[in-house]
Amino acid sequence: MSKVVLVTHGKLAEGILSAAQLIVGEQSDVKTFGVELGCDLEKLKKGITDLLEEYSKENEFVVIMTDIFYGTPFNIITSLMESYDFIHITGINLGIVLEVLMKKDELSNSELNQIIEQGKQGIVNCSDIISKL
Repeated sequence: MSKVVLVTHGKLAEGILSAAQLIVGEQSDVKTFGVELGCDLEKLKKGITDLLEEYSKENEFVVIMTDIFYGTPFNIITSLMESYDFIHITGINLGIVLEVLMKKDELSNSELNQIIEQGKQGIVNCSDIISKL
């Protein structure tokens, strides 16, 4: 089973996890971290590092998802990529998180790439679609 970590601005990670749990049930093994205004970024990074240390001892497949490319959560996680073995996905949305959670037992790099493509396809301009009906 894969370990999933959500790292976002504010309480977005908690919110996405909460929404996902309405659909797929409780996910007690998913961890969330949020960058809050004025928070101690080193303390936040230490919390994530401690978690990655624990996961590396357990030899777990780890997926860390962040909200936006080059945002603070992205930068924190990217800075850890040389020291720890995990997959980092950025630009998450509820659809992508749901797919990852539903497929935690069978995740691989190629499976994650398919999930990302599905997530991209789920972003549509509904006005354009409806106007063509």
